[in-house]
Amino acid sequence: METDDWQISTGQNVFEMFIENGGPGFWVRRITWGGTCARVIRVGEMTKPAPYFGNPSVLIDVYSLSGNLKEELATLPVPGTFKTWRKIDVPPWAERVNLRPLDDPTIEPALAALDRKRGRGS
Repeated sequence: METDDWQISTGQNVFEMFIENGGPGFWVRRITWGGTCARVIRVGEMTKPAPYFGNPSVLIDVYSLSGNLKEELATLPVPGTFKTWRKIDVPPWAERVNLRPLDDPTIEPALAALDRKRGRGS
């Protein structure tokens, strides 16, 4: 079975990708996802050292591989494993769709709600 280039491991987890990228806005695929990709739009406060950084919450917007928005402000599961996630190039359709601004005011309340749900917030 032939592997696509994006499936080759970089040995990084999503937190390390976030640091390398200089913040949110990068794209990922989960190796078990068939037809979707996601844009990382926020990572919670990193409270511990690498590689897991305290396992902060991660929010994503999920898209089909053709650019249809599938899920907004979703939780990215298991961001600390390098075996699951791959950073991918910006999809060619990204410039033609209405991507969420990274300063969207709905992001912070969604992250706070996720942190509370995970027992990380007040």
